Amino acid sequence: GGFEAIGDKEEIKSNIEKKISEAVRLYDAHTIRHLNRVANHFRNQIDKSMVSTQKQSKSVKSSVSNDRHFPSKEGFPPAIDSGTLRNSIKIRPATSMGGQTKTSAFVMTRVKYAKFLEGSLNRPFMSENSIAFKNTKQYAEKIARDISIRSRI
Repeated sequence: GGFEAIGDKEEIKSNIEKKISEAVRLYDAHTIRHLNRVANHFRNQIDKSMVSTQKQSKSVKSSVSNDRHFPSKEGFPPAIDSGTLRNSIKIRPATSMGGQTKTSAFVMTRVKYAKFLEGSLNRPFMSENSIAFKNTKQYAEKIARDISIRSRI
C-alpha cells in the first residue's frame, strides 16, 4: 500500500488492484500452459492409438488409397492406411494476445470421413468413447492441481 499526505488529510491507498491484475495474468498463463499440454497429450494419444490399434486379419481394398489395407477391428481406433487422417489431426492452441486470453484449445481434423469412422464404423479415435480421450481426461485431472488456486489458499 501507499501512504501520502494530501493537504490536511492523509490518504492510505491499497495496491490490491495491481496485485489482483498480476495474479490474474499469472493464473491465465498457467491455464494456457495447462490447456496446451492437455491438447498436445490428446493429439499424441490419438496418434499412438492409431499406430497400435488392433487390426483385422484379412486385408481389404482401401477406399482411400486403393491399396490393400488391414483395417482395425470394430471398437478400436482406425488403422493407418494412407496417413491422411493421422496427419490431419491438428491443435489450435489456447493463447493470450493483446490482453485477451483464449481459454480453450482445440484438437481437430477436417477430414470428411472422420465422423463416419467414429460413428457408423465404430472406430473411435477422438470422441469421448476413444481410449485417447479417456487417457487424456485422466492426464488432465492429474495435472489440474498445477493451476489450482484452492491448493494454494
